[in-house]
Amino acid sequence: MSDQFRDLKCNLDGEIVLDSLILVNTTGAFCDWFTATHPAAGKLALKRPRGDCYDSSVIARIEIEAGVWKMLRYPRILELLGIGKIGEEIYLVSPFAENGSLPGFLKVRPDVDRRRL
Repeated sequence: MSDQFRDLKCNLDGEIVLDSLILVNTTGAFCDWFTATHPAAGKLALKRPRGDCYDSSVIARIEIEAGVWKMLRYPRILELLGIGKIGEEIYLVSPFAENGSLPGFLKVRPDVDRRRL
């Protein structure tokens, strides 16, 4: 991985193994989501930008998003573990949310108290 991601590098010891090349979510305009497994961290969510990961405009978007996400601290926002690389692909790495996204959760559980979320 190049030096521009040095401060945002994912520091998990051990190999992150991609569970499948089947997308988990394809609704984003800029990225696709995959799941992976890590020996210590367990199930992970991997966000991979579409297009050429080494194009300067894509790198700039990754750096901006990762920089902002890394600073966010709130109980209902998943922590960014960092930027990881599997093969030639670059991913933003976070813990996997078993209940999915908030909109997806609300769709399958319309009776939940939305004010408490």
